[in-house]
Amino acid sequence: MAEEPSKLQLNGQGFFDKCTGKKYVCLSATELGGIQHYRLKSEETEDTLLLSESGLKIRFHDKPDKGIKNIKNLFLKAVYKK
Repeated sequence: MAEEPSKLQLNGQGFFDKCTGKKYVCLSATELGGIQHYRLKSEETEDTLLLSESGLKIRFHDKPDKGIKNIKNLFLKAVYKK
C-alpha cells in the first residue's frame, strides 16, 4: 500500500527565501496531480508562487537566515539534482 504524502498545515505561516531572505506567506494548499502544492505570496513585492512540497523545502526556510552557507547549499542542490 502506498503511503499518502504528508499534508502540512501551512496557511498563514511565513517562510524566508534562502537566497534573498525575503519573507513569503503561505496563502493556500492544493493537490495537483497527486502532489501537494502551496501558493506563497511575497510580503515585499506581492508576487505569488506555486511550489510543490519538495520545491518549498529546497527554496525556503522557516528562519530568516540568508548566510553564504544557505546560498551555497541551494546552488549545490540545483546543480547536482538528479
